[in-house]
Amino acid sequence: MRRLSIKSSMALVGEDLEPVKDVIIDISDGEIIGIGRVPGSNNVVDLGNTLIMPQLTNAHIHVLDYFLMGVFNKYYIDDVVGAPYGIKYYYLRRARPKSLRSGLAMVFRRVRNYGVGCLLAVIEYGRSFADVVIEEARKAGLCIVPLAEPSTFRVYVRSDEEEDVDEVFEDEVRYFVDRGFGISLISPLNYSLAELRLVSRLGGSRGLPISTHVSETEDTYLDGDLNRALATLVTGNTVFVHLTQLSDDDISRIPTLPIVTCPRSNIEFVGRLARVGAMVRRGLRPLIGTDNVALIELILGRRLGY
Repeated sequence: MRRLSIKSSMALVGEDLEPVKDVIIDISDGEIIGIGRVPGSNNVVDLGNTLIMPQLTNAHIHVLDYFLMGVFNKYYIDDVVGAPYGIKYYYLRRARPKSLRSGLAMVFRRVRNYGVGCLLAVIEYGRSFADVVIEEARKAGLCIVPLAEPSTFRVYVRSDEEEDVDEVFEDEVRYFVDRGFGISLISPLNYSLAELRLVSRLGGSRGLPISTHVSETEDTYLDGDLNRALATLVTGNTVFVHLTQLSDDDISRIPTLPIVTCPRSNIEFVGRLARVGAMVRRGLRPLIGTDNVALIELILGRRLGY
C-alpha cells in the first residue's frame, strides 16, 4: 500500500466546493482516504500556496476534430465540421480507427495536463470509432462518457418523412444502447420525429445520456429545433448543448435537464453567449464544454506555452 499526505494552503471540498484553509489530503494507492489538518502519513508533500480542487469535467467535446488544427480560421465553419459535407465528415468516412490512435493519444495527454479528468465526448461515426476513442482516453487516465453519433442522418426532413425510421439508424442506435454508450444527435432537425422518439425511448429506458445541439445558430433556432427537442427528447438524461439563441421565455420552457454551454466556441462561431443567468434562475445548472478540440486545444496550447 502506497500512502502519502498532501498539504496545501486551500482546497475546495465536497459537492459544494467548500473552501478549506491549510488542508491536508491523505491518499492511499491513488485514492483520497481523508481530508483534515493532521497528516495521516509520514510521507508529506507540501505544495505551499496552492489551491487543490476536484478534476474538471469537459461536458461537450468533439475529440475527432484534432486533425483540423489550423483550419478553423481559414474556412467557413460548416465547410470544416458541418454534416455531412464538411472536411471532418469527409475524412472520417475514409479513416481507419487505428490511424487515429496517435492523434487521440496526443489530445488526451493535453486534456489531462489542463486538469480535466472526465469527458462527455462526441464520437462521430460511433460504431467505427467509439472503441478506439474509449481505449485511448482510458490509457491517459481519463474517465470518458462516450456519446456515439449514428452514421446516418437527414440533411432535411420532409413532412412526409416524419414517421419514417432509417433502418441503419435504428440498428446503430440499438447497438449503442446495448453497449451502454450515450447517444449524440447532430441536431433535432437532422432526424425524423419517429427517429427522435426512438432514441428517447431506447436511451431513456437504460438511463443513458442523449446529447444534441440545440439553437447553436440563428438558422437552427428559426427552424424550430428547440420545439422538436422538447417534443421528443425530454428524458432524465437528455443533454441540450449550446442554446445561444434562446430568449428568457424559451429557457423557461426547458425542464430541469443537464445543459451545456461552450463559451469559447460560441463566441468564435456565432458571436453570442447563452443566457446563463436566466438558466440559473430557471433552476438549471449549466455545465461547460470546449466543443471543437482543434480550435480550443490549439489556442489553449499557445496561451499556456505548450
